[in-house]
Amino acid sequence: MPIGKTVRTLDLSIIIVTHNSYPDLVECVESIQQNLSGFSYEIIVVDNFSMDQERMGRELSGRPNLRFIPCRQNLGFASANNIGIRHASGAALLMLNPDTIVTKGTIEHLLRRIKGDSSIGIIGPLITNERGQVDPYCARHFPGLWSEFLAQTGLAARFSGNRVMNRYLAEIRDIKTARIVNLLSGAFMMTNRTAMNNVGLMDERFFLYGDDVEWCFRFRQAGYGVYFDPSVKIVHKGGTSIGRGSDISFLISLDSMYKFFRFHRGAIYAMLYRLSIFLTHGLKGFFFWSFRGGRFNRFYRPVLWSLGTLKFQISPVGKPGWRGVQTVKS
Repeated sequence: MPIGKTVRTLDLSIIIVTHNSYPDLVECVESIQQNLSGFSYEIIVVDNFSMDQERMGRELSGRPNLRFIPCRQNLGFASANNIGIRHASGAALLMLNPDTIVTKGTIEHLLRRIKGDSSIGIIGPLITNERGQVDPYCARHFPGLWSEFLAQTGLAARFSGNRVMNRYLAEIRDIKTARIVNLLSGAFMMTNRTAMNNVGLMDERFFLYGDDVEWCFRFRQAGYGVYFDPSVKIVHKGGTSIGRGSDISFLISLDSMYKFFRFHRGAIYAMLYRLSIFLTHGLKGFFFWSFRGGRFNRFYRPVLWSLGTLKFQISPVGKPGWRGVQTVKS
């Protein structure tokens, strides 16, 4: 069954999910409006219960081709994107992070590519940070127990140039060749409506992180190509609403990876992932405490998570958090 509006007159719907990132959102919207031409489009901003939601709605309402959809609770990234998709009128759909800056010609180029090749399910560009450094997550292999073990122990970072030790991010070593890859970054994912109708919406069991992994996995399962085109790029600041590298961000990423493994690799595979987190972070904590005089508490949260005694929850005001020994919907 088709998802979204039945009457479509636009080439593209750009869906931006935001949470407490208004300054970045304004810069993102302006970069789109200044650099996108030659195609009809709309921008749908879905706000996940930001603190300044009413002001955002008032100030964005006057911008051309922009619709603001407020959520009365923090629904998470996948659920909010699905709301935008259901309201979209475009033949193509672009899921775009609010802390990105679109460069001239990027959207047009990728839109022509996906309109001209029905085998492409999702397409994305090269992604850099504000200093021009390439984001290694913009083209990846699918994760597995080995790649996660290497990442959690720090071996992948230490041997970043070795394809065996860091196969998960090996795809990004080639930033000149457009090609099919396993996985793109959720910061920019463009799809066409026909492919999305066949694959389905994003999985709302993922609150944050992992949703891009799971969606690309289903596109590949359905026979569509996940296409990386580094001839065009965007800038991604990264981690502005929760905080890149924060404790809460890291724990959410563990939870999301566990869900991906459980849904697509099976219960035993997922439990082996939990065991690997328990062993790696438990041993790292013991090592730092015993031999370096460090504090074990920087490692105890992942250990508690691996034992199932620390679970993810959303507070009534929409703030992600963690609570021990409490059952929550997953």
